[in-house]
Amino acid sequence: AELILKQAREEAEQLLVGARAAAKAEQEEIRMGARDEGYREGYAQGIGKAMAVHAMRALQQEHINKVCLIAFKKNEVGNSFWKSVGWTFREDLNYYDFALNDENITTFQ
Repeated sequence: AELILKQAREEAEQLLVGARAAAKAEQEEIRMGARDEGYREGYAQGIGKAMAVHAMRALQQEHINKVCLIAFKKNEVGNSFWKSVGWTFREDLNYYDFALNDENITTFQ
């Protein structure tokens, strides 16, 4: 039973790593595009929505059933966009992050 559990964990980790890599590549493409003035103008023509749909389809193919994103409170254009395309604003949670470096991990222990 332990061997089966270990194999299942390894397979799940491989799938997760693949999904993370795909999401990171997509995220970087979107981030780079958002910095370019021409791209920002293109968002008004549907490029942003098309890129988001493409990313969601790729994640769906990896059998990922739910996604979330972070939009800074001051990013009025971005927040307006995500709301307009049907994403749900969550008021029931707080977001935390933790940098995984030796100093932080040592302090945490």
